[in-house]
Parts: sequence; structure tokens; C-alpha cells
Amino acid sequence: MKSGFIKKWNYAGIVLGLLLANSLWAFDNPIVREIQPRNRFNQYYNSLYDLSGNPAFYKISYPDNLDFNLVQTTNDNNSFRRQYDPRRQENYELQIHSIKHLNERATLVSAIRYNRLIQHDIPRSLEKNIYEEYFSYLDTTTGTTVYDGPQINFIYDYALISRLHLGIEVNYGVEQSLKDVYTQCEIIARNTELRPGLSYISGDRKTLIGISGNFYDAQRKYEAVKYLQDAFVRTLFGYHLFMDETPKSTNRKNDDREGRGFALQFCRQDFVIPGLKLTLTGEYNGRSDDVTAGSVSTPTARGYWVREVRRGIFDLNYSPEKAKNSLELTYEIRQTDDWAKSGEYNVVMLDNAERLNVLSIRWQSRFFKRLITNTGASFAVNSCDYQEYTIPFRYNENDNHFSAFLDVKYAVNQILSVYLRGDIAKNDLYFYWDADRATRRGSAIGLERLTTLGRLGAELEYCRTAFDEPHQYDESFGLKILYWK
Repeated sequence: MKSGFIKKWNYAGIVLGLLLANSLWAFDNPIVREIQPRNRFNQYYNSLYDLSGNPAFYKISYPDNLDFNLVQTTNDNNSFRRQYDPRRQENYELQIHSIKHLNERATLVSAIRYNRLIQHDIPRSLEKNIYEEYFSYLDTTTGTTVYDGPQINFIYDYALISRLHLGIEVNYGVEQSLKDVYTQCEIIARNTELRPGLSYISGDRKTLIGISGNFYDAQRKYEAVKYLQDAFVRTLFGYHLFMDETPKSTNRKNDDREGRGFALQFCRQDFVIPGLKLTLTGEYNGRSDDVTAGSVSTPTARGYWVREVRRGIFDLNYSPEKAKNSLELTYEIRQTDDWAKSGEYNVVMLDNAERLNVLSIRWQSRFFKRLITNTGASFAVNSCDYQEYTIPFRYNENDNHFSAFLDVKYAVNQILSVYLRGDIAKNDLYFYWDADRATRRGSAIGLERLTTLGRLGAELEYCRTAFDEPHQYDESFGLKILYWK
């Protein structure tokens, strides 16, 4: 094994979901679901389901039938590149989402999402995002990798009795990728998640209690092939250590993951005063990752990684009936613990402990009939204690994060609305970045039009992430087309 300091991925939007945009990278279901200022339907509304992930709360969270379709594309230009970053990346996404209340008891949600991600000019990395892994695969080439795959989602919420609901959510996805140069690496990934849940609603329908679970299973199969000569492949351990695999025409890596979790939820409408809603959630999630190399029949252990996450959410939402203003305050505390050991020597190589505290506030106001504004801000502190043992290294710091947004929507007439949105985020960066701080500024302009078949919308987005020096920046352009009824 040898030492080799590697540098972290440079897309500033990844930091803890605080940059007001959903990540386009994720194929695996996240170990915890991030709280976003806007839900998947682009609404400034965090329902009980959005905060808890309990499928037994879906009917009460979204009481109306809805068909929602989305086509979007983004293009990220990484002028500020790190050692294993792509020079440019394109993402194309199609979503089809349907909510149907079949009768008074049953609600069915079905969705499909198809993604194509193209990463141009990736130096050496055989991973989709090498910096999210503790055990990573590298080779000696620079090339372009294309990722293709669908994901499907089903939710069934059924009232066993009038006050007791049973919910089941299933997420399943497959993905295939291929690097276009030799060494040519093909990756096939499969991801399955099952979330059962129960909820109880009081007789006055003001108190809700829930419990839910989470079961996760995924596999990734890597096969790096170089015809006529041997493929030189390297395995990275953490951020400072690597090992050269035995040169041969075909190198394989197998990555098997599984996880479990449970959560409790409590919600009270008209808490203390009319119009005030209190939501409390607590959850635990754990995941293990077993990495081997070599053939499927006789694999060689490379590493074993365990992550545990404990999270609590406190949410207050003040929305009096028929009022022109609403206010939401959310506090989140999260503890994440990692440890990883080498498969070959069976010793702990690294551990990591992080504590995240986030305070978010959102205010919606209708100044007059045609104008609606949404504004919000988030403040976060992340305490990180990361340590590697094989090559002694420790990082123990507190990192600060801030973000804010303003969204103004104006109804031109009864069938046409336009909106403008701007946001800013400032983030301290970890030791594995090439900069100390990142500042992101984003803007969007969009319109919505009522047609005979439903509502049609379009949106253009632009964001620029600057690092320590003004000339060090990345840019992202996006286009969305939406249809819902």
C-alpha cells in the first residue's frame, strides 16, 4: 500500500443539501432524506410525509389527486477541477408521478424516473462520485462515462380503520454505465428500498402518531477490461492510502450494501394557538458496505464500512386559516458515525464522527391577490472529527454553512403566472477541498400557464459557485418543463 492524498469533489451544491437544490448524483436511496425548501412538486410546503418519510402519512399530506410530469436537463462546467472531477457533466431526467385516491380508504402513488448522466473527461476514476466512497476504484486513463437507469416508486396508504393507517413504500432502481476508453469499465448497480409505516389519527384529527421502518439492499458490480494487455487498477482506502491491484486483463470489484432503520413521529394541529402545527420526528438508520475484489466465485476482501445516523427534527408551522402570511421554523440535529476496516488485514483504518445542527426559517406572504413571495434562510454548524490510522491523520473542525432564497410569483392573469427566484449559499469546506470556502449564487425564471388539459410550466436556471479566488468558479445551466393536473 502507498500513500496518495486525494482531493474532494468540487461541486459545492453537495454540502448537506443546504444549497436549495436536489442532488442529481444520487442513484442509491439516501440513508436519510434531506429536508428541502420545496417539495418534489416545486411547492413551498413541507408536509408530514416530507418531514418523516412515513408512507402512512401520505393520504393526509397530499389529499388531492395529482398527475405530475417533469423533463429537465442540467449542464455543469467544472472550470475549478480537482484531481478526479469530470471536466463537464450533463444530466437528463424524466419523471412521471401520479397520486390517486382510489376511495375513502386507499391511496396509490406510482412514479418512474429515468436518468442519463454523462461525465466528460474523468481522470482515472471508475466511480460515479469517488469522494462519497471509502473504498474506490481507479485506473490509468481519462475518459467519458455514461450512466443510464430507471427508478420506480410505489406508495400504498390504506386505512385499516378510520383512525389507523398502514403504508408501504417501495423504491427500486437499476443502472448501467460504461467508460468509453480502455481500460473500459462497466458498472451494473441495483438498489431496493422498502419502507413500511403505521399512523394513528385522533378523533378530532388534530393529533397524529406514527412509526415507520426502513430496509435497504443494493449491489454494484464493476468489471474493468483492457484487451491485449493488462489493466492497471488501484483501490483507494479513505483519503490517503491506496493499493495496486494485480495487473490482468479483467479486474472486478463487488460492492454489497444493506441497511436498516426505524423512526417515530408526532404531530399536533392547533398546538397552543389555532393555526400552529407542531411536528416532531426521531429516527435511526444504519448501513453496512462490504467491498471485495476478484472473481465472484473467489472474491478477496477489500474493506468493510459501517455508517450509523441518528436524527431529530422539530418543526413549527404557523398558517392560520384564511391568513395572508405563514411562517415555518425547522430545527434539525443529526449525528453521523462511520468506521471502516481493511479486508486484507482486518484492522480499523479510519473512523469519523459528525454532528450537524441546522436551523431553517421560511416565510410566505400574499401582499395582494396576484403577488406571492416566499423567503427563507438556513444556518448550520457541522462538527467533524475524522481520523485515519494507517497513515496518521486527523481533522477536527467546526464548519459553518449559510443559505438564503427569495421567490416572487406574480399572476399576470387568470391563466398565466411568472416567477423569479434567487438564492445564495456560503459554505466552509473540509480538508480535502482545494479551497477554504465556497459561495454559490443562483437564479431562476419561470412561467406557469393553465391550459385545457392542465397546467404547463417552464423554468430556466443558472448558478455560479465561486471558491477562494474570483477566477475559481464552476457554472451550471438548467432547463425544466413541467406538466401537472
